[in-house]
Amino acid sequence: MTTYIGAATSRVDGRAKVTGAAKYAEFDAPNLAHASVVTSTIAKGRIARPDASEALAVAGVLAVLTHENRPQMPSDDSAYKDDVAPEGSPFRPLYDDVIRFSHQPIALVVAEEPEIARFAASLLRVEYRPNARRRPASAAPGSLGARRPCNAREPVPSTQAAW
Repeated sequence: MTTYIGAATSRVDGRAKVTGAAKYAEFDAPNLAHASVVTSTIAKGRIARPDASEALAVAGVLAVLTHENRPQMPSDDSAYKDDVAPEGSPFRPLYDDVIRFSHQPIALVVAEEPEIARFAASLLRVEYRPNARRRPASAAPGSLGARRPCNAREPVPSTQAAW
C-alpha cells in the first residue's frame, strides 16, 4: 500500500494556485449581469420609502429591485412545496415592506459589473419606520427588573450562584 502522508505530490494546478493565477468559479459569459444585495439596518419595523434614484443614475446599473417593483410572486404558501424544507412558511425576499430580522434583504441592485452593483448598492437610501420598543412590566421604574444608573463606587454583585 502506498503512503501519501509526508510524501511530495505533484499537482497540475499547484503553480497556478500559489501564484494567484488559478481560476475558480470565475467565467466569462456574454451579457452576464451581476447583483448586490442590500440589507436592512434595523431588526424590526417597516420600509417607509426606498430611494433608488442615486443608484439608478450610476452608469452600468440595469435595475434596482425592491418590494415595490419586484416580479410577481405567489401570495400563498401552496406554491412553495419542497420535500426537504422544514415545516413553516417560507421566507420570500422582497415580498413586502415588513422587516422581520436584522440584515434582511430589502433590495437587489443589478448591474453590468460586480463592482458597479456593489457601488450602486451603497447609494441606495431607505427610510424606515421602526417598531416601537415595548418595555416589559418587570422593567417598570421602581420594579426589581428596572435598570438603574451604574455607580462606579458600588460593588458589582456576584454572578455566580451559590450551590
